[in-house]
Amino acid sequence: MSALKKTSSDKSTTSKGASQGGTAKSEGAKEGAVDPASLGPKENEVGYCKPPKQHQFQKGNTMGKGRKPGSKGLKSIVNQAFGKKVATKENGKPVKKTKTEAGITQIANKFANGDPKVTDKALGLLERYGPQDEPEGPPPAKLAKDFKSLKKWLAMQDIIHPKNEGGDHDQA
Repeated sequence: MSALKKTSSDKSTTSKGASQGGTAKSEGAKEGAVDPASLGPKENEVGYCKPPKQHQFQKGNTMGKGRKPGSKGLKSIVNQAFGKKVATKENGKPVKKTKTEAGITQIANKFANGDPKVTDKALGLLERYGPQDEPEGPPPAKLAKDFKSLKKWLAMQDIIHPKNEGGDHDQA
C-alpha cells in the first residue's frame, strides 16, 4: 500500500522535473508502472463509434449496410414519375406531354377559369418563372446614370485615379 501512495517528496520531484523541461515520467515515475499508451487498442474497448460487441451487427447480417448499389433515390424516382409522357388533347388533337407540362397546363387553365384554389399557386409560378420586367436589361439611360455613380465611387476609393506621391489626382 505504501508504494501506491505519493508522498510530498514524490510530488515535488515530479513538478520540479516537469517545470525544468523534463518529463514527469522520467523523474517521478514508479518502478513497475505500465504506460497505458504502450498497451495498444483493447479488443473490448467501448466508446465513440465503438459499440459493445454484443450490439454490433453480426456477420451475415444484411442490415445496416445502406442502400444497395443501383437502387434509386427519391430524387430520381420523382424525376422519372414526372418525366413520363401522357396522352392529352389540345384543340381536339392528341398530344404527348410530360406529366409536369400537363399539370402546369391544368393549373393555367383553372386559373383562367377563376378557380380560387389554384389562384395562389398560379400567381406564385408566374412571379417566379413568368416573363421578366426587363428581359433585355435596363434601359441605356439608367445604365449611364449607374455607370457615372460607380465611376464617382471608385474615384473616391482611389481605385481609378490613385494618389500620386505629391498627393494630386491624375486628370483624365
